[in-house]
Amino acid sequence: RNARWWVALALRVRLGESCFAVAALRRGLGAVVPVRLVCLYRWQELKRLCCGTQALDLKLLKRNTRYEGYTGAAPPVRRFWRVMKGCSPAEQAQVLRFIWARDRLPPTDAAFSQPFIISRMFRDDPDGSLPAAHSCSFQLDLPPYTTKKQMKRQILYAIYHCTAIDGDDTGVGRRSAALEAGWD
Repeated sequence: RNARWWVALALRVRLGESCFAVAALRRGLGAVVPVRLVCLYRWQELKRLCCGTQALDLKLLKRNTRYEGYTGAAPPVRRFWRVMKGCSPAEQAQVLRFIWARDRLPPTDAAFSQPFIISRMFRDDPDGSLPAAHSCSFQLDLPPYTTKKQMKRQILYAIYHCTAIDGDDTGVGRRSAALEAGWD
């Protein structure tokens, strides 16, 4: 008799322990799609609405880009878009992860919470410099590389070898900041 009571109690607790998590998921999903309409979508459509698409839509990204120190017609900016177009989908996703700490774009223009910023990075030797990313502000500091080949080489190196989040709080980051600010 005690065993049945215990099993019933344990079952009730186990079945109810995820109620708070499910309610949070429901609220989050409801922020993207009205909950009463969820049944109208296939799971793939819901995934796209909530997570964006895995293939990087360069036209969408370009429409949501702002330039600082460059114009959209500047040679380094045009090179950047050609480099991005020539990258594989995996490389494009890695570039996005490097710049924004995400590997997918929002699904629509309206879903962008902030623009992508390409900012000119001033360097005495731009071809010898790596780009820098500020993932919180979705910003890429791009040196004015002289060739598409050099730009692609430096971007690919950066996305695969310079991926630490909050890297500015490392010894390397502090030394780079010191050099940037002219500290010795």
